Amino acid sequence: MVEEPDPEQAPSSVGVATVVRLSSLGRTSLYEAMNRGDLPARKSGGRTLILVEDLRKYVEALPRRTTTAEKSKAADPKRSR
Repeated sequence: MVEEPDPEQAPSSVGVATVVRLSSLGRTSLYEAMNRGDLPARKSGGRTLILVEDLRKYVEALPRRTTTAEKSKAADPKRSR
């Protein structure tokens, strides 16, 4: 059984390398999102930090993956009847 992490012990912010590992986002995509303003980031000395809550909101706002069935219906409107 997987144990839920204790919110009291969970970090409030993480560095770029941790975000890449946790989210499976590429480093370049991550920096592009930060530069566009889609993913807020903070600086502490030389480190770039991202609030865990901001990462969660960013990932939740990403478009949903379209299934093959959805693509087929969109391409052929007669099939959706």
